[in-house]
Amino acid sequence: MKKQVLFIHSVGTQGSQQGSSGLIAYLQERLGDEYNLLNTKMPVLDNPEYKP
Repeated sequence: MKKQVLFIHSVGTQGSQQGSSGLIAYLQERLGDEYNLLNTKMPVLDNPEYKP
């Protein structure tokens, strides 16, 4: 079973070559197949809020 890593990245534009895309690619490469990298965007860009 793969270990999971949750990465909640910055708000704003997150297209290719923007925002956290470079860091996400780096993490996926370095973590390898032993980890499942979950990366999610904050749903409301102007007012990011976490609701458990």
